Amino acid sequence: NNIRVGYTTEVIFDILPDSTFTGIVTQVDPGLYTSNNTSVVRAIVKLDPVDEFNLPLSTTASVDVIGGEARDAVLVPIEALHQAGDQYTVFVVENGKLKLRVVEVGIQDTLYAEIISGLEAGEVVSTGVTETK
Repeated sequence: NNIRVGYTTEVIFDILPDSTFTGIVTQVDPGLYTSNNTSVVRAIVKLDPVDEFNLPLSTTASVDVIGGEARDAVLVPIEALHQAGDQYTVFVVENGKLKLRVVEVGIQDTLYAEIISGLEAGEVVSTGVTETK
């Protein structure tokens, strides 16, 4: 589910660490494989045209698949999010006190979540645990 045909990619070959090549996923193998005790998905990436260059056989590369992109987004650490049923909430610091606020979450990765509504840039959220009575 994390990789689909049409997703854009950024590729860095180990022998060309200062160059980033872009491309697109053209095929995804439906199977899941194991390599070094890690689950692996196989896909084919077509690189965007560049000036001709030759790579030696067995050249390795790092490939980042871009499943979503948010520009000029309000981000919060994942630790700040709390799920309440089908809604997400955050604790916002207002006048030195924590206030619970419902937010709408967009795309997220393992570190940050995009906040579409319910929070403005510059507002401070808490990632800590609070006690309530």
